[in-house]
Amino acid sequence: MKQHGRASMAALQRVLREKTREAEILHKISDTVSGNLDLDAVLHDIVDIAVEVTKADSCLIYLLNSRRDELVLRASKNPHPKLIGHIRLSLGEGITGWVAQQGRAVAIPSNASDDPRFKFFHNLPEDRHQAFLSVPIMAKREVIGVINVQHKHPHRHRAHEVALMTTMGRQVGGAIETARLHAEITKKARQVETLSQVSATITSGRLLEEILHLLVTMTAEMMGSAICSIMLLDPEREELRIAATQSLSESYRRKPNLKVGQSISGQALKERRPIAVLDVTKDPGYMYPDLARKEGLCSLLSVPMLVKDKPIGVINSASWWNGPRASSCEASRFPKRTPSGSCNARAWTPGGPCGRSRRPFCWRESSKNESP
Repeated sequence: MKQHGRASMAALQRVLREKTREAEILHKISDTVSGNLDLDAVLHDIVDIAVEVTKADSCLIYLLNSRRDELVLRASKNPHPKLIGHIRLSLGEGITGWVAQQGRAVAIPSNASDDPRFKFFHNLPEDRHQAFLSVPIMAKREVIGVINVQHKHPHRHRAHEVALMTTMGRQVGGAIETARLHAEITKKARQVETLSQVSATITSGRLLEEILHLLVTMTAEMMGSAICSIMLLDPEREELRIAATQSLSESYRRKPNLKVGQSISGQALKERRPIAVLDVTKDPGYMYPDLARKEGLCSLLSVPMLVKDKPIGVINSASWWNGPRASSCEASRFPKRTPSGSCNARAWTPGGPCGRSRRPFCWRESSKNESP
């Protein structure tokens, strides 16, 4: 009887210690994360706390994109600067996608890669780890992301550990959403400021080169482009030349001129409609697949610039591998003011589908200027 009483007392003391630790961790999360409006800092703090709680060798955080159809790697315990923001998973893809889709935690003590749901990334060393714990990040009862913690060696996730991580996923969701909202508001404010600068520059009669540089900078920021460029038409030679780009790549800047009808940009100008390509390295119409591979580029959106139905050039937006994919709908995000001649601007509005396999759509010139 006494032995049974001592066992019960020990069990109660263990539960008390676990509850005390849980309260300490949740208090630390509240102190560290709440009120911080820097999204990257918030995610970094969550990674640190998750590793502290689980003693894991790795921690990865994925967040749903704005369309809520893909999970994007946003933070990691181990530095992966080339992978953060580029690795993506569809809902239901891999264990991470399954957790986001089902809204339930998954704990695998060993041989995680043998799980039929597992999605392997060769450039992520963490995918070779044995133990895997994945919990959803919740905000307002909706999944907004996933926290993955991994151990190099087999590790049994105790019930209180899984429960604590699940609670953590629910608690940090609000802070992440607040930080994301703040980042979006800040981004919009920068875009408005840039548009104001463009409008002021256009109306001031300053040099075309300065106007074009502002346009490519603004377009790259608004669309998250790896490379944005404006190519102007030489009507006598019927060639497109790069007149402005924010890219620092000399290889890209030194690209030879294109004849009208050549490559994606030349086709967009000739056919007077945007063309979006998901993978330029595989598209037979793209002339520089080797350069695209060298620069790590994947998708491309080329939009013609017209003045009174007269073609004057093309705006190009290219994205990294595994980055945001170009599609016809993104063309509507291009700046609505484009240079006409050397100083004035015309307004553009998106038209309807043109019905081609690359999913481009027409643009028409508006009869009056529109505010950007």
